[in-house]
Amino acid sequence: KDSMPESKINKLEILNLEHNKLEFIKEFHFDGMFSLRELNLSHNQISSIEPNSFRDLINLERLYLNNNCIFK
Repeated sequence: KDSMPESKINKLEILNLEHNKLEFIKEFHFDGMFSLRELNLSHNQISSIEPNSFRDLINLERLYLNNNCIFK
């Protein structure tokens, strides 16, 4: 699995991934992003989000998932 250096990820506060044609969210995709306050995943093709995918996002205040293919 590829990832950013931990020293930069744990300071990230806003992550905008809208319009990226993402199809799924894996359990490890947001590991170590403890400072993240806002995550925008809108306007993708997400149909699956693994359990515990957001477990490290302890400071998350806003999560945008609109305009995806999530049914469950």
